[in-house]
Amino acid sequence: MKFYDGLQDILLSCGQNGCLFLDYLKAASINGYDFDLTDILQICLKNGIIDSDFTVNDACKLLFVATGKNWEISKYSDINKDYLPTSSYKAKSGDIIIKGYGKTKVGHWDMDEFHPMKHSKNKETGKVLEYRVCREVK
Repeated sequence: MKFYDGLQDILLSCGQNGCLFLDYLKAASINGYDFDLTDILQICLKNGIIDSDFTVNDACKLLFVATGKNWEISKYSDINKDYLPTSSYKAKSGDIIIKGYGKTKVGHWDMDEFHPMKHSKNKETGKVLEYRVCREVK
């Protein structure tokens, strides 16, 4: 990890909105990519891929910056008994699923493989409202 002036300011701004950003980067690392978080942050902030509060504006560009590869992100709101998106979703090897939790709107993003926050009220008291399926384009 690289260190630079103002790093703590950026990390503090991650606050409540950084979960989806971190989940996307975890998806890239699950697929075998290695990168420096601070490099990704600087590039994404400079190019408007994320906002200063870590809101992700373009997930596919974020994953491209982290991996150098193209990605597809599909969004689903319906689930079946196995807690996976219904028949409109066709699983492929390497798919990574990010789950959005909340009561009426998504307030926290989480993965089975990674938990950006140890405790999330939205996850603990809510339900899965949305799925983001990340798929590397080969």
